[in-house]
Amino acid sequence: MPGLEAAACHCPIVSTRCGGPEDYVDDGVSGYLVPVGDSQAMADAVSKVLNLNDAQWRAMSQASYEMSKRFDWNKSARTLSDALIQAVSKRPAP
Repeated sequence: MPGLEAAACHCPIVSTRCGGPEDYVDDGVSGYLVPVGDSQAMADAVSKVLNLNDAQWRAMSQASYEMSKRFDWNKSARTLSDALIQAVSKRPAP
């Protein structure tokens, strides 16, 4: 959740491609996604963000914020609950 919370604070995100961030980071638009374990790619992506000019920072920051607004605790809880109920209902009887 830290990445999504940062996005909600208008921060461009730099994260690894580890599942969750791929749902809320539009690579090159609202931040950057790098391969897991690639420290050089992470450093390069952070450097890109830190070297954005004002207009680029505002655009990436706003894109990050807009992406964060797509998420909602209640919707997420319903989605999880529905998935768990569906998974349990498919289990064979003991």
